[in-house]
Amino acid sequence: MQKIIRYIHSHKSLFRIILAALIIWGMYKYFPYLLMDKPYIHTIEPDKMIERTFIDGHNLLKISGTNLKNIIGVYINGVYESDCTVTSSSGEELTLSLPPQYYQEAQNLSIQIEVRINSDLTCISNKCTVSILPEETLPVPLIDKTMPPLLCYDDTLLQPVSVYGENFTTDSVVSVNGTPYLTVYDESAESLSIQIPYERWCSEEDLALQVIQYYNGDPTQVKSRKFFLETDRAERKTNSRQRQWIRYPFLAQSFGEMEGLADTNSKEAFLYNYERGQRLFGVRMTFSSDCVLYGDYMSSPEQETILPKSFVQAQRDSEVTLLRFEDICELMHDYEDIYIYTSLQDVQDLRSFHATCQYMLAYVAQTDPEILERLIIPVQDKASYHLLLELEPLANIVYAPGNPTPSEDEIVDFLRSADVNAMILPWEIITPSLNEALRELPCPIYASDLEDDDDIIYALANGASGIASEELPVEHWQVLEAGFQTSDAKIPSVSPIQSENSAFLIDYLHALNSERYLILFSAKDEASSQLTPAIQMAMRLLGLASIPTDAFQYSYIAVIENGTVSYEEYSNSFLQYAGNHEGVELYVESGGFNVGNVSSIQVNGTEYSLNQRGLNIVVYDTLLGRVMDSVCFDLYDGVTPSFSEN
Repeated sequence: MQKIIRYIHSHKSLFRIILAALIIWGMYKYFPYLLMDKPYIHTIEPDKMIERTFIDGHNLLKISGTNLKNIIGVYINGVYESDCTVTSSSGEELTLSLPPQYYQEAQNLSIQIEVRINSDLTCISNKCTVSILPEETLPVPLIDKTMPPLLCYDDTLLQPVSVYGENFTTDSVVSVNGTPYLTVYDESAESLSIQIPYERWCSEEDLALQVIQYYNGDPTQVKSRKFFLETDRAERKTNSRQRQWIRYPFLAQSFGEMEGLADTNSKEAFLYNYERGQRLFGVRMTFSSDCVLYGDYMSSPEQETILPKSFVQAQRDSEVTLLRFEDICELMHDYEDIYIYTSLQDVQDLRSFHATCQYMLAYVAQTDPEILERLIIPVQDKASYHLLLELEPLANIVYAPGNPTPSEDEIVDFLRSADVNAMILPWEIITPSLNEALRELPCPIYASDLEDDDDIIYALANGASGIASEELPVEHWQVLEAGFQTSDAKIPSVSPIQSENSAFLIDYLHALNSERYLILFSAKDEASSQLTPAIQMAMRLLGLASIPTDAFQYSYIAVIENGTVSYEEYSNSFLQYAGNHEGVELYVESGGFNVGNVSSIQVNGTEYSLNQRGLNIVVYDTLLGRVMDSVCFDLYDGVTPSFSEN
């Protein structure tokens, strides 16, 4: 020991330097810890919850405190938890997501937050507890009955339903078909009350009701068994109105064109076209500012943005005689052979549809019930269809969907559940595939949104029973219809009018419709932008079904062997095909812009694809035993053909 002491005394300077270095290092490392404001948790919300509860659907906890920044870790019950996620953080608040396993059983969770002070020093906060309570904390609800016991239309669009049973509280919520509804608890009646919108139940035969116990504003797994509330759908009357009016294939919208003047909805237009044999009319109805329902006169597109006028002002500003709904009913009384289709311009939702139909049907019932047989009312969806049947079971109903335009599957689904007299659809979606889908659901189709003669003939050729137009003169329609019926009308290959190259592509596809050809398709870069309905129809006539519409820059391969599609696929991935046709070796590649940007079509090992942007096509003549043609149609911006030099 004396040697050590003598050594230290003899090296005092060295040890002073070492001691000073240790003091400086210690002050650097630990002095900030002594001076800093340490992280501190004040509260956690919620601090209590029922086991198996998902807070906000994501197990989120909101933590309030001080110095909650630079967070590097979370400790639960003293153990670092790497799967915790801090979704948002500030100096005083943070949102924390815990792994689901912590909510699966009753327990207490001690939560701590670790923050970084500097590159070497961290600090852990105080502990704050979250209690996971057992499900037995809440009573299990039981549904005994509902009032009404059968859900029926009661002249309102919000049907009140009271649920009776046991173990209901102010935190009990009624769900209908899995959707929670605003719930009012009546302690004296021991019931829960909700209001169900008509559109939510009118198409259902029954509704699955459950009472869910909430805790601290969040749904738990404590819920009643399902209770099924029946609706009157099975007892509801169906539409049995005779379809007398569909014998007229031309619907003159807005009372028809009159000497170059269209879209007037006027008495003059009605009289003008009635004298020319027209019997089926449409009128665009709107409400004036003083609540008069009348046929709107649209003299210019700019008027569409003008606020509603009073009826007197609208009549003063128009050049023709406007007709109120009451006037239209009087016309129907005086002209017993006319039919009126009421296009409801102001109807934007079920509530406005309800009010407008009530207005019209009540007036007809009070003044001249017989004209109801000749009044035609459009519906846009299942809810408006069922509501109209509630108001008038014998109404003439037309399915006229609004925007967005429904798909073929949506149209078929509607017709399977509704008995309508006819449909009014945009001409572009009246296609052979739609007619095939409707084979077992016959329903007359009137084509709308027509711009020229080609559109009309095109729609009729694709299965439309008639057309609806406000601009086409009655006499011109009669000529077109006669020409179509006698096959004198030339069915256009493309509509609306497109470029010469578009027509060429369609004619080219028509020319390939032969059993002697082996046809190979391969898309490169982008080949869907200009696939118009007419081009799609030409492709479908070849048997193609998976046409890449709405598939920007997708890959696409199709193989047609002797008139039969043997392979067809489109994808946002790179595609390859290899096959053999009666000894002819085939290999096809297709890569959209982001997956190779390539086209390859090989026949017996020889490359024939032009490998250009668009739809590359190679035609092999099985009769002659050689490739007959190789082309590419660029469909990115217009239709631009390219041809093989050979």
